[in-house]
Amino acid sequence: METTGNYIVFMIIASAGAVMLMLFLIIDIFLSYKNKQLKHQNEVLALNSKYENEILTIKNEVTEQVFNDIAFELHDDICQTLSLAVVQIRQSEDFNGPIDQYISNSRDSILQARDDIKNISHTLSRDYWKNFDINTSLKRLNDKLNNTNRIKTNFNISPDIHFNSKDDEIIVIRVLQELINNSLKHSQASLIEVSLTLESGGIHLIYNDNGIGFNLNTITNGKGLGMISIKQRMKLLKAEWQINSENQKGFRFVSTIPITLSNE
Repeated sequence: METTGNYIVFMIIASAGAVMLMLFLIIDIFLSYKNKQLKHQNEVLALNSKYENEILTIKNEVTEQVFNDIAFELHDDICQTLSLAVVQIRQSEDFNGPIDQYISNSRDSILQARDDIKNISHTLSRDYWKNFDINTSLKRLNDKLNNTNRIKTNFNISPDIHFNSKDDEIIVIRVLQELINNSLKHSQASLIEVSLTLESGGIHLIYNDNGIGFNLNTITNGKGLGMISIKQRMKLLKAEWQINSENQKGFRFVSTIPITLSNE
């Protein structure tokens, strides 16, 4: 009888131990799962924070570029247009004959300056980023280059281009600005070509200049030509890209940017 009682006590203790062990295992598995889940959430938050910080940096860079462009337009375009209007008015004062043509020319110059100032005011609007449009921005960039009379441009932008987000558009604009700045500073190019077309794999971007080329080893190692920032931004876009310089003549940048939104 005593042996039976001891056996029952042993079984109860063993069962309780087994239950406790199972409970500890379940708790350990649960805590391990929660820790992994928390780690994953932290990694996602860190990536999102890094992405948002990079977007903010890019926006600041684009904003600085916009202000530089506005300063250029105010000084070199609007001032020149208004100065021309003043010259036309002075010529009319010294002219003894009919001055209708002088007045008409002066009026056209002043109206042009007014429209230019209106465009600048739109650029300075607090809704600039909200209403940011890559086609408008590229047209502005193309006009700026043509107005310098330093270089010819050929921009081919498909009208049906739609990016995943405004942020992606801003990244692409900043990459193109970086490429153009490098062409202007280093390439001695006389022609810049930009193509943005919609293809089955996504948005196909091609950038070409006809300059003196580059050192492929320097580019591959991420040195010079702002390639470090360009690499980071292509990574943000999850885009495939490559660069080359055939016979060390000209610069060519090709990228395919994936899209997930419907373009219908």
